[in-house]
This record gives sequence, structure tokens and C-alpha cells, in this order.
Amino acid sequence: MPYGFSQQGRRESQQDCMYPETTSEETPYFVICDGVGGRQNGEIASGLVCEAFSRMLDGQFRQGGLMNKSLFEQILQYAYSMLYDNRCASKEMATTLAFLAISKDGVFVAHIGDSRIYQVRPGNGIVFVTEDHSVVRSLIKEKKLSEEDAKIHAKRHTITRCIRVLGDNEEYDQATVNIIRDVKRGDLFLVCTDGVYGEITEAELIEVLSEKVSLDAKTRKLADMTRHSNDNNTAFLIEVDSVEDYNGYKGENISYETTLQHEGLCSASWDIVSKIGKLFSRSFFRK
Repeated sequence: MPYGFSQQGRRESQQDCMYPETTSEETPYFVICDGVGGRQNGEIASGLVCEAFSRMLDGQFRQGGLMNKSLFEQILQYAYSMLYDNRCASKEMATTLAFLAISKDGVFVAHIGDSRIYQVRPGNGIVFVTEDHSVVRSLIKEKKLSEEDAKIHAKRHTITRCIRVLGDNEEYDQATVNIIRDVKRGDLFLVCTDGVYGEITEAELIEVLSEKVSLDAKTRKLADMTRHSNDNNTAFLIEVDSVEDYNGYKGENISYETTLQHEGLCSASWDIVSKIGKLFSRSFFRK
């Protein structure tokens, strides 16, 4: 059964948002957003995007369903519309996105910004991790910066993509999508904000997730290790209990970029004031 936590850390406010806030063995998808700190009202942006995903998927996408490009792009378009429709709160608000869905053709993951999704296989380590949309990651790809220097670079927290309020002539920041078919029984998926992975090393992450303890205990240990992070820190931890024939999904992993086009934003009215308290009063939870 999946577990999760959301902690304020040493920040003055909580700008992370997660959905769903309670989980069960039947929970088929997970959303984590991190309001962009350099812009106003990041907490509203993260809450709106989580709300958009919940509206589009609750009661419609169940365990065993198919998450494909068309459906995901409809959801993402709706998320952009939610921000646009509530631009009276702030035209500058923005958020990252990390999304995971258990689809019948693989584990569907998508991200915008620097919130990450890890796949850890006990005994093998990290077998997949999303690639941040950030200044330092671009410099690393261009071989202008080393991994070590990136950790102390002045722009290490500067992202190059986010979900934001769009003007009439602006283009969408696209999501990077991966459909993971190399999945084995016992694999663990961590969906998290940078307040989590920025506080622990990859070696520590592998060590914790490889311990022979319950998933609940692993989640609690991660929460304890990141509780006093300099940033908000939020995560879901999901363990693969079984895969058909125990050999994983058929076919190879797939990666692509979404292709949203700006065709005018529809109305998606939402009462921010009535829900704002509910969205940002979270702490560690277990189900």
C-alpha cells in the first residue's frame, strides 16, 4: 500500500501540495506539486494543479486503466486552464509537477520542473530517475558543468519549465513523459519534491529503500531524514507488489514530450478562498 508525507521544513509557508492525501491499495495515481518560490502565490498554483488532476481523474481513472498521451494532455491542458481562470490571485504564480499513474501498459510518469520520480530496485539501486528541467541540468547535458559543481552552482534551484499562468500569445511549457515497462516485483517508486532529494544523497536513498522493513517504516524514515530540510518536502512511496508473469510489462521504456498547443484557455472556475486552508494544513500521514 502506498504511503506519503508532506512537511513544511524550515520554510515560513507550505507551497507543496500532494494528491491524494489518503491512499489505499487501489490508489492508481499520485500527484505532487511544488509552488515556485521565486513567484507569488506558489501555494495557490500547486493547489490548483492538484485540484485539476483530481477533478479529471477521480472516479474516471481506476486501477487497471490506461493512461495515454491524449488523456494526459487533456488533464494538463485543464491544469493550465485552472491557473489562467484564477489569475486574479496572481498572474505570476507557478508550480512544478510530478505525476505517476499505474497504467495497464506500464508505469506512466510525467514531470515539469525539478520535482522528481525515482525507480529503485533493491539490490540494483536506481534504475530510473526523471531529468530535471533546470539550468544546471542543461549545463550538465552540454558538458559545461560537472555533477559535483552543480550542487553548489548559484543557479542550482533555477528551473526552466513550470506550469504557470499563460498570456494569450505564450506557449505551454511541455511535460516530459516516460512509460516505464522495465518494472519488477519489489521495485519502489518515489515521487518527491526537491526538498526531499536535496536533503539526502542517492546512496542514502538506496540504503533506506533497500532495507528489509515495511513500506510504512521506509516512508517514516525518509520523513524523519528530511523533516528539518531548508525547503518544504513532500513525497509518495509506492511499492510494486506484483507484475503480470513477474517479468514486467512487454516492450521497452518509452519517452516523449507532450505537444500541447495554445488554442485559448477555457474557464475552470474554482473557489480559492474556501479551499485554501484545507490544501495547506498537511503533515505526515499514514493509511
